[in-house]
Parts: sequence; structure tokens; C-alpha cells
Amino acid sequence: MKATKKKVTVKKTASSKIVSKDKSISKKRAAAKKKIVRRKLATDNSKTVTKVDGKRLKGSRTRARILASAERQFMLNGYEKARFEDIAKELDIVPSAVVYHFPDKRSLYFAVLEDVFSDLFNALKRALAGSGTLQERFESMVVRAVECATDRPATAFFILREAGSIDEDMKTEMQRIAMPFLELLQIMYEEGLQSRSIDTAKINPLHFLSFFTGTICFYIAATPQLAEKVPDNHTSKEQVRLLAQMIINATDAFIGFVNE
Repeated sequence: MKATKKKVTVKKTASSKIVSKDKSISKKRAAAKKKIVRRKLATDNSKTVTKVDGKRLKGSRTRARILASAERQFMLNGYEKARFEDIAKELDIVPSAVVYHFPDKRSLYFAVLEDVFSDLFNALKRALAGSGTLQERFESMVVRAVECATDRPATAFFILREAGSIDEDMKTEMQRIAMPFLELLQIMYEEGLQSRSIDTAKINPLHFLSFFTGTICFYIAATPQLAEKVPDNHTSKEQVRLLAQMIINATDAFIGFVNE
């Protein structure tokens, strides 16, 4: 009886070891499966993100190309004559692709204006925030303004075309675009007062702004339209430097920098 009992006990112990071993194997297998599933999910997710990012990148490139083409169309043909069909034809895309990014011509035009003038503003801001005296930084800003307008003539065309617009929406948009430039001029003016580097008796921001903007825009956009013959090199680097220097030389009448 005792032997039998012992035998039974031995059998139970052996059985429990086998069960325990099986459970351990099952757990390891389950853990391994989880790892495989996690790896698969991670791989799938990375593929999905790459695919989405790829679509976004392609979409942003298409949008940039549309803006560049629209800038040319609006500059050469004006707002009224510019057409989505011409933009699409130039880019070899369907007109609906243009509509996908810009639902109507006005939204496209405003986006072009934003793109053009934000680049100009950033260039002037960097020049004014550079090193050197206020006068040196101002002169650098004048040079950059002339260079930017020459490299991107739509800047001058849009200013001349829209400055006198009677369209209330357009007027509001142009005022919004002009505000950061006026604030930049105000920052320069305040710095000049604090450092006593400008002659307060001479300063006339309104006259300066009119002269500065009008000279650049007229030279780039209006002169070729009004003059019978304009030299082909009128926007060459040498001519651009001469124009910038002329503006700088005349600045003393409107600002009157004091030698620092």
C-alpha cells in the first residue's frame, strides 16, 4: 500500500513537472509571437508613415510649382487674364490639381503675394539684424531689397499694380502685407533715436518709404514699359549696385545718419 501510494505520488510529481514545462514553453512561444507581431506592426507603421510623408512631400512640391507658375502668370498677364488652365498647361498637370490646392483665383493670388513678400521681408529683417552700425546695416538692407526685387521682379510689379487698388479686399490684403515692413522701419527708427545715430531734425519715414519703394519698383517694373529702349543689362549686378548706391546716397535727405 505504501509502495503504491509512493508510486502514485511520484507519478503526480512527474506529471506536474511536464505540465509546468509545457506552460513555460507556451509562455515563451506566446512572448515570441508577441515580439513578431510588434515587429510587424512597427514595420507596417513605418511604411505607412513613409507613404503619407511621401504624399505630403509631393503635395508640397506641387503647391510650390503652382505658386511659381502663378507668379509668372499674374505678373505677365495681370489678375484678370491669368487662368488656371494656363498654369496647369505650363506644369503639365490637370486644372483640377490647381483647384485642389487653391479653390479659386483670389486665394491663389493672395498666396502668391504672401510668398513673394514674405521672402522679401525675411531678407530685409536678416540684413537689419546683422552686425555693424545702424547705418551699415541699413545700407545692407537697401542692397538686399534691390537684389531681391531684381531677382524676383514680380515684387515690383505687384506693388505698382496693387498699391492703388480700389478693391477693398485687395486693399486690406496689401495693408496686411505692408505692416511688417512698416514695423521694421519703426524698429530702425527707434534704435536710431536711442543710439542718437540719426538726425531727428531730418527724419521723415513717409518720404523715405515713398522714395525707397518707388525708386526700386519704377526702375524694375515701369522703366522697361515706358522707355522705348532699355539696355539689356539694366538689371545686371553692376547696375543693381549702382541703383542701391544711389538710394543710399540720397538717404541722408530723409534720415540723416549721424557718424557713429
